Amino acid sequence: MKFAYDVPGYVQGHRFSDAPEFFDAENEHFRDLACGDKFGNFVEKINGTPVFQSRGDRNRRGLFLDNQNHWQFSHQCPWAGSGLIVVEMNYVTSDGSSFTPYIFGDSASLAANPKISALYISSQSRLTVDGGSSVLAQTESNFPNNQIAIFAWSRNQQDRKSRITQDGTTVQESAALASNTNTGLLIGMRGQPRVRLGNLNGVDGDTAGSSTGTLRLFEQHFWKGDVLKDHLPELRGFIESLSDHYGIGS
Repeated sequence: MKFAYDVPGYVQGHRFSDAPEFFDAENEHFRDLACGDKFGNFVEKINGTPVFQSRGDRNRRGLFLDNQNHWQFSHQCPWAGSGLIVVEMNYVTSDGSSFTPYIFGDSASLAANPKISALYISSQSRLTVDGGSSVLAQTESNFPNNQIAIFAWSRNQQDRKSRITQDGTTVQESAALASNTNTGLLIGMRGQPRVRLGNLNGVDGDTAGSSTGTLRLFEQHFWKGDVLKDHLPELRGFIESLSDHYGIGS
């Protein structure tokens, strides 16, 4: 069994279960798995009522997000780094349906923020991470719909590339940005290091239920540096343990 801290550079993580070791029900926040309660790196509720559900063959607990409850946290590697989520995406299978599970930043323009976006188009359910304004956008086509799955990504300041993987074996790599001309677009944030989670329509404060898709979120983890390039065997070991825990591919 491998854990997130077995991958070098682990800085932040959360498990989206209502079990007390992961969720403080009184204060309505998720505890940081990397540092505990010491530094307050919680995922905090902005609005709405949290809904937890058991999913998959292993009945794992996850947070249901349909735009009616929003959360936020301070990102601990806003300049460059790697992330991983365990998620069940529930796409509305209508061409052009889209929603935004993660928004990395506070720009008034949704498109300008780095984000993770879900889109159903051309009979494909897609998951994309980009650096804002579609810079270094990486898309996992045919991302599993209504199934628990894993998605990991990285942004590398040295080679000016981004990378994504689902299994820690097959890694998609972007072309490099031109040296010196777009270095500011390599960042993983816009404005303050605030990440909005569950704000699916991208409008701050709007909690109308989503008509384009929902998700169930189980875990998130973050590392400094590019673990998809520099520590892929360790990441693969962690992904294999997660897959076994959630029954992915079984």
